[in-house]
Amino acid sequence: MPSSPPCNENRLNCTPSEVLAATMIPSCGELVNPANLQAEQLVFDQAFNDLINNFGLPVDYYINTFNLSAADLLYGTDFGSSTTSQFQGPLTGVQMYIELSDDALALTKFGFDPGDEFTAFVHISTFATAASAYFDYASVGQSIEPKAGDVIDLKVLGCDRPNGRGSVKYEITERMDQDLSVLNPVLGHYIYRLRGKRFNYSFESGLSGAKTASAVDAIDVDGYIAGGGDNQFSFTIPVSAGGSGTQISIFLDISAGGSLTAGTNQIAISAANETDAAVAANITKAINGITSSRITYGNSSGDGYAGVGVKGINASQGSSDTQITLQMDKAGVTGNATNVIALSTGAVNLVDVTSFTGGQSVDPVSEPVNEQIYDNSFSGILSTTLASQLTSDGKTYPTVEDPYDIDDSSQNDVFNMDVNDTDIYGSYY
Repeated sequence: MPSSPPCNENRLNCTPSEVLAATMIPSCGELVNPANLQAEQLVFDQAFNDLINNFGLPVDYYINTFNLSAADLLYGTDFGSSTTSQFQGPLTGVQMYIELSDDALALTKFGFDPGDEFTAFVHISTFATAASAYFDYASVGQSIEPKAGDVIDLKVLGCDRPNGRGSVKYEITERMDQDLSVLNPVLGHYIYRLRGKRFNYSFESGLSGAKTASAVDAIDVDGYIAGGGDNQFSFTIPVSAGGSGTQISIFLDISAGGSLTAGTNQIAISAANETDAAVAANITKAINGITSSRITYGNSSGDGYAGVGVKGINASQGSSDTQITLQMDKAGVTGNATNVIALSTGAVNLVDVTSFTGGQSVDPVSEPVNEQIYDNSFSGILSTTLASQLTSDGKTYPTVEDPYDIDDSSQNDVFNMDVNDTDIYGSYY
């Protein structure tokens, strides 16, 4: 049993008058000094976490990968890179306490504007743990925290909506960690308060109306350390699903505690003196391409390399801290890949699911399962599944392969009188 802490003699010698007149004897005061409130802060931290877990909702969280150093500073655009979409996600199962305000639509000079707003509370350390294992924030110059521009999908509220309607997405507009009257009892920092508005989908890369295939709780590390042996399993993600078609192996060395030597198309993880949960966290990082002192990437570029991980899929914590759920990066039916996760070699079989399922194609132009206003609709006309409902023609949007060039657009689409009907009054085509 731990020994009793020593008594605070100064406090014992303080009289009531000395406590109330602390300027005379400072050691007798400082009743709200955060350094003196560690135990109280721990109580509030756990209480907030319990409240969010018990009364919150699991959401799908999309990380906006906007990189200031890579962006066009004139136009403020950053369409990502060949390996990173504008949005990375979803990070599934993020628990948040949600408050919604579903107001009526407002008519503005730009058309109808959905007035839906949301407020959410998420535990600081819980979010940081899940997000750091899912995405390499340092690669895009970001801190590991929610931010304006990230998108939250209330998937749990869209599973049984009538007439095939999908869930609603919200874009974060404000993140606060400090509000003394609400967020910071006994001067501690425990939760983020997030505020946002309904997100209007405009074909941003990484966000799609299509459903993404997944392998729920595909990897389960429970019992691995007790099994006492090395282990290896592999992924072969087809090119059609966004992978390279090359088999990438994950090798676990139970006797190594530091960096390893990894072979070609292999990612090696040292597992000595670890728990099953810690090994699962490192596997998640390896699949997502995140670097660690215990992870060694065998390839020098592309699939199986740091920053990429296993190309075409992403990993997040599953139903427990020893289980890992996998999702395809590419949405739609092409992600429904069969037998692409190979069974383990080792004393403990870590692979419970070998295939990805649930991918569905949804036309992103008409966005039929999500009744949101977006910029592909006429003013005042909702995108809809209703028969004979009027919607606008589809627009084209920039991609990594076909980026938007403002100079070409201005010259060819606006100011070139030989190819269009542009006039001084601003008419188009």
